[in-house]
Amino acid sequence: MTIARWFIGLASGSGGEGADAVLVEITGVGLQLRSRVLQVLRRNHPRDVQESFLKTMHNGGNASFGNLASLHRQLGESAAAAAMQLISSSRVETNRILSIGHIGPLVWHEVSGRNPASFEIGQASAIVERTGLTLISEFRERDMAAGGQGMPITAIADWVQFRHPEQSRILLHLGGTTSLVYIPANARPQDVVAFEVGPGTRLLDAVIRQGSHGRERYDAGGKYSVQGHCLDSIMAHWLEHPFFEQKPPKSLGRSEFGAEWIAKAAHAVAEESRTLEDLLCTLSHFLIRSIANACRRWLPIPSGPPHFWLSGGGSRNGLFWRLLEQEIPGVLLHRLDDIGVSSQARQAASAAVMAAMAMDGIPASSPGATGAVGRLLGRVTPGEPRNWARCLRWMGEQSSLELTHPHRAA
Repeated sequence: MTIARWFIGLASGSGGEGADAVLVEITGVGLQLRSRVLQVLRRNHPRDVQESFLKTMHNGGNASFGNLASLHRQLGESAAAAAMQLISSSRVETNRILSIGHIGPLVWHEVSGRNPASFEIGQASAIVERTGLTLISEFRERDMAAGGQGMPITAIADWVQFRHPEQSRILLHLGGTTSLVYIPANARPQDVVAFEVGPGTRLLDAVIRQGSHGRERYDAGGKYSVQGHCLDSIMAHWLEHPFFEQKPPKSLGRSEFGAEWIAKAAHAVAEESRTLEDLLCTLSHFLIRSIANACRRWLPIPSGPPHFWLSGGGSRNGLFWRLLEQEIPGVLLHRLDDIGVSSQARQAASAAVMAAMAMDGIPASSPGATGAVGRLLGRVTPGEPRNWARCLRWMGEQSSLELTHPHRAA
């Protein structure tokens, strides 16, 4: 008999607009598990939380500890409210849900130096207190402690959800940072290749906020970028950044392509007496060219037309779609929505799957994705006593089974 378990996945993205909540049904155990998204909900953060997010996260890294601590709590409360709204709208009884997986926005991520570290926010205790459900979160920390890149942390969960027996798939996340997960046809977990390609929509968001004096937060649909002209010589200079020469697995430090880089980019465009639209257009071409270059350099040559499955806020940008078709001959572009996962809620769905993997004692890190070998990921915050007892009982039962993973650490 197939046992079905229900999990909630929560994610708050780098844009600071809201929290995504996903109800996921899990069948099977370990690497044989299968997931099915039952319901998706996006809850916007309250206005004061959105404003706090922008002030704290986009001030050049000079946020006070007090502001960070306050935002940490606010995002936890907002994520908890999204979870409770999902439970209410789906009419599912809370006692049927085993646990929650949560992925929060990054305040800091740096992989170079003696002590690589990653710091995400969204208070776990607030989520558990409001929902009563056990929470598994902060997946990146263990991966980085084991020498991994910490990003893209969802690669093996993506394999669980999106692998296909005949079609090779490239999952392209067009978020604040651009990431890529390559899942060959009929792939095993160790066949997955994943890395961060480079900066993403946060560059355009920062420019549009400055250019509109805060009236607009992003270039909706690329409506301003499409009015500009690409400045090829400036784009070519940007593409010489040393990050693009690094071999995967790799992740982008959040200090790279930050406020100083954006200021220099804007100055270079202004020196040629060009417009805000030209800057946005050139940045758009730069982002898509970096993706095409990465595919040519680091992925196998496809035997047929490459299938790209898009997610993140940038998947709604029509100019990005057009440029991808220009830069990658024969590419077939799809939205993840076409295979049952909202392109906006991919991370939340992956968080639910990663929670299930942690409950089953299955490592979610992989050398082809982050470089770390076979680590169990996630920090556990126990829920109310009955829920926690259910989780302990399930984990105890799995520990007696032979659940194998090709990269399990000794």
